[in-house]
Formats: sequence, structure tokens, C-alpha cells
Amino acid sequence: MKTLFYNQTAYISDLDLNGDSDKTLFLVHGAGLSKGLWERQLGAFPGLAATIAIDLPGHGESRNPAKKNITEYADAVMDLVRHTGARQPVLCGLSMGGAVCLDLLIRYPEFFVAGILMHTGAKLTVNRLLFDTLKKGIEEHLDMIAAFAVSPKSDSKKMKPLIRDISVLSVETATGDFTACNTFDRMGDLSAVKVPVLVVTGSDDLITPGKYGAYLVEHISDSRLFIIKDAGHLSPLERPEAVNEVISGFLTEISG
Repeated sequence: MKTLFYNQTAYISDLDLNGDSDKTLFLVHGAGLSKGLWERQLGAFPGLAATIAIDLPGHGESRNPAKKNITEYADAVMDLVRHTGARQPVLCGLSMGGAVCLDLLIRYPEFFVAGILMHTGAKLTVNRLLFDTLKKGIEEHLDMIAAFAVSPKSDSKKMKPLIRDISVLSVETATGDFTACNTFDRMGDLSAVKVPVLVVTGSDDLITPGKYGAYLVEHISDSRLFIIKDAGHLSPLERPEAVNEVISGFLTEISG
């Protein structure tokens, strides 16, 4: 594995950007998280796509301060994508990361070849309880995420330390992320998306229920929906095999 430093840290899989894959899949994490969310997706699509998981500014190993809104995060991702010179870039984002990817697909309709929007929506209304819990401290916040962001069918004892490992342990950064989500609204702009889009939801997602994904599919012309069974809001952690299977299928579809 290699590490690329540019604006924010990107973790590059062992597939070379100019190797056996024409496409490069850029993986963007959610609010208060880091690139560790995508550990099981890195290098999982040989022959279909190289993989890059990004630490957004202010997250994980990033050396830059966190941004104030989704568009600023999206601009940072765009800078990195251009810097890599990746061929046929495909965006994949979860929750806030999905909003970042959607913002880019709207503003740069001909730059990316496809998008994968996971557990996200065109508008992200954040439950007030998330902000209230953050005021009590990061530990209380992580306890809440472990309780409500995963399916009851997932192993909570296993999930809690995994969530902590991939989380940003800064109340300020997490609060800023959820504020950025709360002000995000591209519901009126979805017709601008011109590339194939895969929308992924979880059957047990309480953070971003299935109606958010259904709205995306209804208003993005070339889109399809897949529901991960027995998954909450963090399906790449909860059901990595199912996530990899559906992403592989989509990458195969758009390569045909």
C-alpha cells in the first residue's frame, strides 16, 4: 500500500493507477469519520477499478483544517482527483461523502464517468440529538453512533471499536461536519447529473432512511437502487462482502 499526500491524505490500494484498470474509484467517508471506513473496499475490484480512499481535510491523516461546507470539501476532492491524473474517475461516497460526490457530479457533469451514492440524499437533515450528544463529549457521541448507526442484526460489540478506530475524535470537527450536512440541499439540481449512478441504502438505516435514496433514483435519470439487507448506516463496515459485490456489479455494468 502507498500513501499520497496532497491537500488531504489519500490511501491508495496496491493497484497501480495506470495498471490493469481503466477506472479509478475514489472513496469518500462520512461525517466525523476517516478513510478507514473503506478498508475492506481497497483493492477489492481488480480489473475493474483501482481504489483511492480519501481523508477529507481535517480528518484522519489529513494535514489541512476541516472545511465549513459540502462544496468546500468537494473542491478539495476535485483538487486531489485532478492531481492524481486518474483515468476514468468514479466517485463513491457515504453519507456526507455521498453529498460531496453528488455536489461534484452536479457541478462537473462530464468529468466523472459514474457515481456511487451510499446512505445519502439530495438534502441531509441531521437529527438534533446528534448535536446534543456531541455537546456532552466525543465518547457520548461515539456511543450513540454505535447504538443507532448500525443494524440491530450487526454485532454491536464488534462494531463499536471499529467505529471508534475510523472516527475523528474532535467534537469541533464532528459538529462542523454535521452542520455542513444540515445545510446541504441539492434537491432541485439532480437533473444535472448525466452519468450512471448507483444508489445504495441499508434496510435498517435509521440515520438516512430509504426514502432519501428513493428520491435520488426518482430524479437522477440514469440511476439504479440497491438495498443492502441487514445493514444500517455503515454498510461498508457491517456488510463489506455485500457492498463489494454490488459495487463490482455496477463497475462491470458501466464497463460493458
